[in-house]
Amino acid sequence: MKTNPDKFKQVPVRFNIPRSGKFSKTKRGNPVVVIASFNGNGRIALPIRQDGAYRRFVEHIEDGWKCTQFRLHRQNGYYVVIVNLRKKFKVKQNYQAVVGVDVNSGSFALTVLGGDRKVLKQLYLGQDIWHKQWKFMK
Repeated sequence: MKTNPDKFKQVPVRFNIPRSGKFSKTKRGNPVVVIASFNGNGRIALPIRQDGAYRRFVEHIEDGWKCTQFRLHRQNGYYVVIVNLRKKFKVKQNYQAVVGVDVNSGSFALTVLGGDRKVLKQLYLGQDIWHKQWKFMK
């Protein structure tokens, strides 16, 4: 197979919950992702592998996170579900802290300093963002 770097090989397909997709369980209790067929005459249920990523997803849902859409992406011969999660948080009105955010193409860092200048929270997220962006750009 000849690779052309100027063309996309594939694009993830987005599904909105509940209109074009949803998460459900079979009669035996196995998790599936249900998607609308592209010709509009029904739905297709795809089984979900119950690995660590699925267990984390269930923990987030039980913790109050909401899923309103997901994307279906083919990776290494398998279909992968990429889920967008949201959660509303109560924001304290009187809080003595400073939040610092550093965003660039390769990483995302967050630091929260308290009123006494002590570090309350420090996160370094997206260590693999550059790898994923580069893979998508190919």
